[in-house]
Amino acid sequence: ANALVTFLSQVPRESEEFTFVGFLPKTKSQMLDVLKKSQKSDIIFYESPNRLMSTLEIISEYNPYAKVAIGRELTKMYEEVVIDNVKNTIKHFKENTLKGEIVGMLYKSCENEDDLDLEEKINLLKSKNFKAKEISTILAALYNLNKNDVYRRLIQE
Repeated sequence: ANALVTFLSQVPRESEEFTFVGFLPKTKSQMLDVLKKSQKSDIIFYESPNRLMSTLEIISEYNPYAKVAIGRELTKMYEEVVIDNVKNTIKHFKENTLKGEIVGMLYKSCENEDDLDLEEKINLLKSKNFKAKEISTILAALYNLNKNDVYRRLIQE
């Protein structure tokens, strides 16, 4: 059986549209270029157990609110699928041994209303001439977010 087909049958998706990229590029800048496409559709990729943690860290830097799905050993007896935000997924795989073939998916950006709401608030504060540092401090305090995560998101826009 094919791991990609098995993965697609096991993870919920809001749209049938997705982009399959095979293995993500090894350099951070090339990987970020690929991840920016997630604005339009879900991105599905293969990853090695040795690189999964660094890939998840890069996704977290790109979008600390990202929702991901990671499937492991999908056509085998000990298959596992984790669907969560990227930070919880990193925590999960730090606590569990990584082996075998891995299929991952970065869900389309701004999938839920909270992300859209945050984007609206960022844009409102920007329109009032607040600086990125001030915006990150304000939103972190109001929404119990990590100030550095909000700041990183701001400077990537």
